[in-house]
Amino acid sequence: MIDVERNGRIVSWSDYIFKFGGERVTGVTKLSYAIKRTRTLAYGQSRSHRPIGKTSGKTEIENIKVTMHRHSWSGVNGQSTGVRQWLQNQSDDGVSVGNPDNVQILVQLFNPSTESTIEFQGCALVSDSKSAEENPDPNFVELEFIFEGCVEDGSTIYDSSEEVQA
Repeated sequence: MIDVERNGRIVSWSDYIFKFGGERVTGVTKLSYAIKRTRTLAYGQSRSHRPIGKTSGKTEIENIKVTMHRHSWSGVNGQSTGVRQWLQNQSDDGVSVGNPDNVQILVQLFNPSTESTIEFQGCALVSDSKSAEENPDPNFVELEFIFEGCVEDGSTIYDSSEEVQA
């Protein structure tokens, strides 16, 4: 039986901790990603035309999209280093924010009823979108990262090892 009843405390955004390479980042307002395993049905000669099986499939990873306050991206003068500066410091040339290609992004969830860790491996920045308009709302930056692998609480959607378990 899958037991989903807990202590009544529902997981919410305030239960998440967001880290770049071990450095905690505040001001993140949205995170989205998707991992899809495309599997194909195989058909053979049967009168019902029912599939006879399915392939192992191909894992397709969509980019991570992170929305954060502009000050979290740029930093606050004289007070903190933003994500942009952190990426720049990881770069070989000390200038380009898109060069670091092995950044670890870690999302931790801590709630009295649930604990979870999602580790995105081999991340690299592919875009940062900024916009501003006249309104009282804060300014946001949307970052997009490509990643090579994802481990959620020790589980992954695929296993690339060649080992045979006896």
